[in-house]
Amino acid sequence: MLPCLVLDCEKQLGPLRAALRASDPDTLRRGAHTIRSSAAVFSAHRIVDAARVIEEASGDQDVDLIEGHIEVLAAEIERVKALSFE
Repeated sequence: MLPCLVLDCEKQLGPLRAALRASDPDTLRRGAHTIRSSAAVFSAHRIVDAARVIEEASGDQDVDLIEGHIEVLAAEIERVKALSFE
């Protein structure tokens, strides 16, 4: 089941980055919410926390905070990916 989480989350990273570049808070919020919801099912707390920060910060357009947490998401997804495909 973890591979499904990884694939779903990886699909969202590109659109999150594009939404950040385009200053599109609605897409940022929806993408982060999707990741957060999927990760919560698997108790992937670090992914949930990073996605929550992005979701909450999307309204303020805090670019540095969002960008940093997108990178945290990417790193955590890679960590889960390594665990799930061992």
